Amino acid sequence: KFYKLTEGYIITLIQVCMELNADNQSREFDGLIDALKFYKLTEGYIITLNQEDVFQIENLKIKVIPYHKWQL
Repeated sequence: KFYKLTEGYIITLIQVCMELNADNQSREFDGLIDALKFYKLTEGYIITLNQEDVFQIENLKIKVIPYHKWQL
């Protein structure tokens, strides 16, 4: 996982995987959800090669975005 640190506070959590699919979706979501709860954040990101989607899980928003959009 990656995170963005601002003035000593974590403000963004990012999970990275090549492709989000049925085989790894639970693993990718579970880790990110645990981290979001721990840091009391409501939104996280999963960066993939070319997928884009938004999921609402337990009042948390997970944005799946392709790397080429994230890097901009």
